[in-house]
Order: sequence, then C-alpha cells, then structure tokens
Amino acid sequence: MTIPVGSSFKDMIQLKGKSDVGEKINTQIIQPLIDANSRLARSDFPDFDDPNKLGEGSAKVQCLTNLIGIFQKPELNFSKNRAENDDIIHDFGVLPRLNNDRGTAILVAASIYDACHYFRAFHSTNFGQYCGIITSYEPNPTKISREPANSDERYKFDTYDRYILKHNQTAKQYEETTKTCFLKEPANCKLLIVVSKLLTGFDAPSCTYIYSNSQGC
Repeated sequence: MTIPVGSSFKDMIQLKGKSDVGEKINTQIIQPLIDANSRLARSDFPDFDDPNKLGEGSAKVQCLTNLIGIFQKPELNFSKNRAENDDIIHDFGVLPRLNNDRGTAILVAASIYDACHYFRAFHSTNFGQYCGIITSYEPNPTKISREPANSDERYKFDTYDRYILKHNQTAKQYEETTKTCFLKEPANCKLLIVVSKLLTGFDAPSCTYIYSNSQGC
C-alpha cells in the first residue's frame, strides 16, 4: 500500500483540534490514499465530515480529536504487530486469553479487497469457521454483471456470494449476526476481519489483540 506524502497517520495527528478536521481527513488523508492505490475505493472509508454521525461544530471536532487520540495510545500501535494468517492462527494456540476461548482479536485490512483475501485464506483452514468479516461492502448482482472475471470488484462479490453470505442472507443481516457473536460468544467468533467501518473494536470486552496488515497504521 502506498502512503502519499502528507497522508500518513502522523499527518492526521496534526489535524487534531482544528475546526475543519473532518474535511481535512477526507481531502488530505483519505482521498490521496485512494488516488495512490487502485484497490482502494471511497466506499472503503467512512465520511469523517458527516454531521449525522459525528455531530456539528465543536462536537464533531472533539469527537474526531478523541478518535485520533485513541490510536495514539502505545497499546494501539500496530507497527510491530503485523501478521500473516499462519502467525495469527499460531497466536490463538499460545497467547493468553486467545488460547482458552475467552479472548478475541481483530485484523485490520487496508481495503475491502484485502479483507476478502484474508477471509478466503482463513476459510481454507480449520480456523476459518471462527472468523468473521465486517466491511462497508454491499454485494450487488446487477452492478457486478459487466465486471470481468478477474476484476477486483468481481473478487469481492464472489467472496461474499460464495464464502460469506448464506442463502438469501443480506450483508447487513450477516454483519449484525457476526457482531453479536463476536461480542457475546468469543469461542465461536475468535477473529474479526475489518476495514475502516469498525475502528475501535466497538468496546468488545473479549477483544485482546489487534493485528494490522495496513502499512498506514
């Protein structure tokens, strides 16, 4: 993943407290990342200037400043916690809480495409039954009908259609079921693969570890 100059997390930190922090995150951080990486799309990211979700004026500034501050905490520094599938599976066998069905982990992917790739990789192992995925992707058969077989959009659609959603199940229904399982049944949903839609583990008490395969972290 390419991180353009001026679009790193360190650059985002400099926006804390500014009146236009939401707009700047959208235009100076997110958009350059999308422009520099063909597999990223605007739908991979939330709107950091959305008053309906973040409030307005000083309330929005405070909300985003606090959010950025959360990821400045040493315990959420992912730079030394990058892992491949085999490493994560190994951790669930040896690390405290993960090895006794009481703890869970989150794997943060750089894009929906990457999240789908990781889900498929885990699905091919015995550990796959304990994995869930939460992204902003909504499979649309009509939209995908003209996509070539080897396109990124087709790959995402096929992942949801073949590996994730059950018969007649919607992405929203799957996500709600998976969130509930991750929160209340850690023995059954041990690893949650997310993009930017879930940024902090939504206060899951069982969430013990966070992995990142995004160089932007």
